[in-house]
Amino acid sequence: MSETPGLMFPRQDYDEKYFRNISLEDTFMNYSVDDLLYAFMSYHATFDPQTQEYYLSERNWTKYRPLLKSIITTRNCRNHLNSLIAKGIIIHDYEHMRYIFPHNGFKKYQPVNNAMLYYLIITSNMNVIKIYIYLLNKWLWKNKTHEPYYFTLKELREALGYSGSDNAGVDSALHTILFSISKQGIIDATPTYLNLNPNSPPSPVFQLDFVAQTPKEFKTISTEKAMLLAGKGHTTKNITGI
Repeated sequence: MSETPGLMFPRQDYDEKYFRNISLEDTFMNYSVDDLLYAFMSYHATFDPQTQEYYLSERNWTKYRPLLKSIITTRNCRNHLNSLIAKGIIIHDYEHMRYIFPHNGFKKYQPVNNAMLYYLIITSNMNVIKIYIYLLNKWLWKNKTHEPYYFTLKELREALGYSGSDNAGVDSALHTILFSISKQGIIDATPTYLNLNPNSPPSPVFQLDFVAQTPKEFKTISTEKAMLLAGKGHTTKNITGI
């Protein structure tokens, strides 16, 4: 994942003060939902103090949409937007000629710093933002409870709406995402083994060690360690019990 040409940080200092609520509900947390398109539109939205919701006018959408050419084709953009509307994730307000982001309707959501959101837009592929907000939510929970948090590929598959059964293709994509966001310093995690049941062999897991909330928090992660999240290299069997 590399920076997308034509997209730059237009307002980084400003963005660090503000957030967007990204849904953690099943309608959004699904591999078929274009999280990059949603994040891009939401990022450029304006807050309506009367309705307490964000909206993007059709005029501004037409203005900003060409910036997406290097990320998504015009046809896919139209199809993916229609899908977001059909799922109720975005509401097309024809009367006022705008798109509404019904953040107030989310029962489960994760606030994401605007600067971080835009960084993910310009550096990511589809589904990376979903994985990021999922792990960020768990990281904040970990900090609140002071309990260690472990995750598995199966858990991430299910978070994206896939079945929990093994899927080599999906797992390969997840390994790539984990490697990329680790190498960029967005997350830090340690592969290990967890003894969930004394009568069963220990299971491979990742211990979540860090998730950046803004680009200024990025850590330096070695390629060697990031490769472990890609499923490459040797993981020491440090057996952990709960």
